[in-house]
Amino acid sequence: MISMKHPHILRYHEFFIDTDNELNSSLVLIMVQAELNLPICLSDIITPLPQEIVINIIRQISLGIKHLHLQVGIALIDLKPKNILLMLNNIFAKTEES
Repeated sequence: MISMKHPHILRYHEFFIDTDNELNSSLVLIMVQAELNLPICLSDIITPLPQEIVINIIRQISLGIKHLHLQVGIALIDLKPKNILLMLNNIFAKTEES
């Protein structure tokens, strides 16, 4: 698995394949802990987020995806709100692909 450093991509520490039986196996990633994913964060908000925060989150997600596609050669095929992880201390968005 490729290791990379980018401020908008969640880093993993290690990975392994868990084979609970001959028919099922799972890729398990040990990753840096993020506080929330996007749907959980948005469900707790009573008033709309300020436009500058929304733009900042979208910009960070876009920069992370651009890096994955152009620099690393990884195409995200499972980009959805629950895969957008947030570090709330800086309103920091990261994808969980790394």
